[in-house]
Amino acid sequence: MKQNEITFDTEKLVVHWLEFSIEGLYDLEEIKALAYYFSKKLKLNSTFQESSKRSSQSLRSQPGNKFNVLFIRTHLIQYSTMK
Repeated sequence: MKQNEITFDTEKLVVHWLEFSIEGLYDLEEIKALAYYFSKKLKLNSTFQESSKRSSQSLRSQPGNKFNVLFIRTHLIQYSTMK
């Protein structure tokens, strides 16, 4: 049985948004290491933003990179209720 090879090119698909949720990745140095990987391997520019702030900072930017990845560090607040 021959499998059909379906790719983004054959189906003319375009990705507009891709989201990852990485628990435990809070240190900015770890995020910078991931940004470096995305820049070198996937040709993505990287920007970092705290979820509570509007301003952002560039982590990696190469003129030849056409696409961007935005790292947003969120702080989850857990509430406990007592009865």
